[in-house]
Amino acid sequence: MKICIKRDSGYADSLRNYEVLVDGKKIGTIADNERKDFHVKPGMHALYLKIDYIKSNHINFKGGDGEDLSFEIKIT
Repeated sequence: MKICIKRDSGYADSLRNYEVLVDGKKIGTIADNERKDFHVKPGMHALYLKIDYIKSNHINFKGGDGEDLSFEIKIT
């Protein structure tokens, strides 16, 4: 399955990439105002982004084989 993540722009940390974590494991990074696709195994997952010690809320989701899901995330 594929998840598409859109990171909103944020002035304070616009020059730095956020880490993308699924089930507590880093699966990549995403830049300011970027949209990026990641492949994950079907099933239940928890998604969040972080930079240093600051992180977004956890988003729990369930996806099936061949399913595409989209998320828009901003750390506040």
